[in-house]
Amino acid sequence: MEDKIGFEEYMKNYDDFIDSCAKFNFYTRSKEVQIQKTTEIDQFLMGLKKNKANAVRDGNEKIANLFFHMQCMLNAVKSALLCWINIKEMKYRESWDCLVDAQEYVFVALQISDYPGVRNIETMLQSMEKCLFPGWSYFMSPGIIETVGDCSICGKNMSECEHIEGKVYWGALCERVNTKQIAINHVAFVESPKDKRCIIEEIADEESGFMRDYFTWELTNKKNAKHGPNELLISSVALTVRSMDFK
Repeated sequence: MEDKIGFEEYMKNYDDFIDSCAKFNFYTRSKEVQIQKTTEIDQFLMGLKKNKANAVRDGNEKIANLFFHMQCMLNAVKSALLCWINIKEMKYRESWDCLVDAQEYVFVALQISDYPGVRNIETMLQSMEKCLFPGWSYFMSPGIIETVGDCSICGKNMSECEHIEGKVYWGALCERVNTKQIAINHVAFVESPKDKRCIIEEIADEESGFMRDYFTWELTNKKNAKHGPNELLISSVALTVRSMDFK
């Protein structure tokens, strides 16, 4: 795709392309064609980011942010496709993470532009979560003491800059970077976590004496550790570090 076409024409190309992706977002679609579509999305993203860089260079923040919106939406669709691909490969933890990625991309995209097409994808992802992963009622939430860190937009310490974490500036999401974890002092069960990737992976099966996989409900070869009669023994994810395409 040409880098210097008009913005309205680019929007039309984007609309047509993201619509073409929707037909592959089903379980029954071949894994191979879904993989091919993720490759096409990567190629489209390369051209999109060049146009976003041109908008930043030209001093047009509004257009840069609209390109970033498209970037997030394409990443959401790609992550949804990767969810299906991982399901078919029986990589359930990876599939869950991809679904959460897709939801986070839509959440950020909605900061820039809100219209029925975005809400339709948001609803689709919610339906995927309910159908593919029913019963995920509780998550883990770690209590972490860490340094303030630096701003991903200007590079200054977050306590000294004017940017707000979680807001979009010049086609990028403001995030805290270069943080240092000092201590983790507790982990709690919560219904609405900051990071939905912090999930229960295994739970003790009292009858067999082994741990049970929380995705497949199959018994693993791990024996239960000793615990009290009123205690719940689980294996869980307490903290994740995941790289998202927010620049």
